Amino acid sequence: MRSWDADYINLVGPGYPAVDPEGSGSMQFGGWNVDLDRRVEDIKSGKKLQFTFEGFDEGEPGSGRGWARIYSAAILFRQHEPPLGQFAEDLNIVPEIVSEIEEESRGTRGSLEISFQETHGRKLNLHIQRAHFKRRETCVHDLQSLLEDVESLEYLEQVRIDGR
Repeated sequence: MRSWDADYINLVGPGYPAVDPEGSGSMQFGGWNVDLDRRVEDIKSGKKLQFTFEGFDEGEPGSGRGWARIYSAAILFRQHEPPLGQFAEDLNIVPEIVSEIEEESRGTRGSLEISFQETHGRKLNLHIQRAHFKRRETCVHDLQSLLEDVESLEYLEQVRIDGR
């Protein structure tokens, strides 16, 4: 997508990808309106989201595939974890679907999509990826900023990032 500008991506409406937990979804960009199938794959340096799509570009059938890098963060709190809603609010993470962040939900911060995974006592796992159609440079800057903010939390003991 880096080769296309925002005018093309939003040609017939706001460009977006949408996936559900079962692995299917949809995507709109340019003249394309497609159905998606996705899977997460372990790679040497972390995880990668791979997807295939099939649909129509201005009425013409077409298909393709793509991928996105996923960063994982293991966060260890000093004592029992704070409520996830408070943690998200402290980091300016906006809930994506529900009114407040909870386990197995997602949120956004700048060009990042953040999935709140399982919690285990003092440990929280996050999956972080670039939000749809954002530039890589913006994502890297936003990821660095997020990590700085996470590390500045007084109730944090340790953070480990995989896939850097």
